[in-house]
Amino acid sequence: MTESYGRYISAIYADRFDSYAGQKLEVTGEQPAPAGVMVKSQIIKANGDAVKVDYMMRRNADSWLISDIYLDSAISEVATRRSEFAAILKKGGIDGLIAALNRKADILTATTAKAL
Repeated sequence: MTESYGRYISAIYADRFDSYAGQKLEVTGEQPAPAGVMVKSQIIKANGDAVKVDYMMRRNADSWLISDIYLDSAISEVATRRSEFAAILKKGGIDGLIAALNRKADILTATTAKAL
């Protein structure tokens, strides 16, 4: 399960970053939060439009880890994945989830490879 999830998340971010050519990330501030620190940022698209992307950071011993990502300050990446995975688990169990994650990773990896 852990290996399949790692492949899936890696494929998602490889696909997303590949499509951000000509764009830049700006950190606009930070805000203390009960779970850690919310880092406020935005992606400036090539046409000048800004997309808000905030990161919840939490301390883990001597380092900081991203525990969630929020698109437009509202859409939680963790909540989105939890909802998606719960439906798959209910229908197909852990084996169904592993198969779904591997299938999605394969599709994303093939898409990213074609773009290169």
